[in-house]
Amino acid sequence: MIRGNAATHLVSAEGLLTKVTDGLGLDDFGDERFVDDYTRALTAINEEVALSSTGVAILEEMVSRMLTNRLRMQRDLKAHPEIRDEVLAPPIVITGFARSGTTKLQRMISVSPRVQSLALWRLLNPAPFPGAATHDADPRIAWTQEVARMTQQMFPHIWAAHPTPALDAEEDFLLQDMTFIAPTVPMRVGARRYLEALTPIDDRVYAFLRTVLQYLQWQDGSPDRASRPWILKSPIHIGNLLALQRIFPGAKIVHSHRDVDVAMASLSSLDRISRSMFADTPDLKSIGSGTLAYWGREWARNLEQRAHLVPKSYCDVSFADINRNAMAVIERVHAFAGLELDSRARAAMLQWEANNPRHQGGRHVYSAADYGLTSSRVRDAFAAYFAYFADKEIIGARV
Repeated sequence: MIRGNAATHLVSAEGLLTKVTDGLGLDDFGDERFVDDYTRALTAINEEVALSSTGVAILEEMVSRMLTNRLRMQRDLKAHPEIRDEVLAPPIVITGFARSGTTKLQRMISVSPRVQSLALWRLLNPAPFPGAATHDADPRIAWTQEVARMTQQMFPHIWAAHPTPALDAEEDFLLQDMTFIAPTVPMRVGARRYLEALTPIDDRVYAFLRTVLQYLQWQDGSPDRASRPWILKSPIHIGNLLALQRIFPGAKIVHSHRDVDVAMASLSSLDRISRSMFADTPDLKSIGSGTLAYWGREWARNLEQRAHLVPKSYCDVSFADINRNAMAVIERVHAFAGLELDSRARAAMLQWEANNPRHQGGRHVYSAADYGLTSSRVRDAFAAYFAYFADKEIIGARV
């Protein structure tokens, strides 16, 4: 057990579960395996991570919120079985290297009235608060705005690396987290062994994600909702394309690329920032090695799976192009996905871009050397990636 002097800083899986279920008067999570999955996840985190007192508080809030939302959602699914009949348009799924413009791409596309946006306030609390209204008056918005304000105040370095406004689109892994078998929770806290145990992603994670999207779409209630695709985004999809297409037939997958040396250094820095919320002294060299090993393997899996994907179901774009001319990239994505890009959507996207210049929340500063990263190590870890794209321009510009 890797605990040291922080052995008393533990999260009680049983205690949190009892507190939430007793408080809500609900105990049906919708999957008989859920409690075992949840307990196994928290046990692994307690064993692998020397949680700080702040880390325990953050993790307990996060876990309690996820348990609460899962219980409320399952209650609503039982009361309204028509939720599972919601027809989902094939989603547009943005993936690829973290730190490669995927956030900008998702957020710009998501302001279009022709799509459905995974705004942060819906991701953090997919289940409505008791007795609450919906949409602009929804109290989940104010709750999330307060969380965003506190995050910016308490962790300005996190905000500089990845601002998270309540109304902007965010990554769908926040919904996957609610399964406790998605690799994203152990990834963020630094439980590397358990992360490996959850890779590749179980189909149950994507099946749950689909159900939550049906739930959110049902809450929306718009008559045209079944024709408007969700805009998903997460690097975690990189090595799980076949599972994604099994659960979301017709999904259009957009991969974003960036100079790999820069991407790995930036991602290692983001990993350090995330882990620092939960533990006091993350090992930077270990972070660098783990980042290379994990994402090198995920990209190798991606390339192996491409040969088995539905033809013309994926495309590649670059970070450099997104920064030079995001609208040109968005036009290409819309054409690829068969989605109309009208003047209203274009105006909304350009307005978002004008309101959100790069580095608006601060500059994310990092050094590859801090994480023991060298070009030769990156080349070795991403040998399959460099070989696949050797004669393609997609991995060119260094930005």
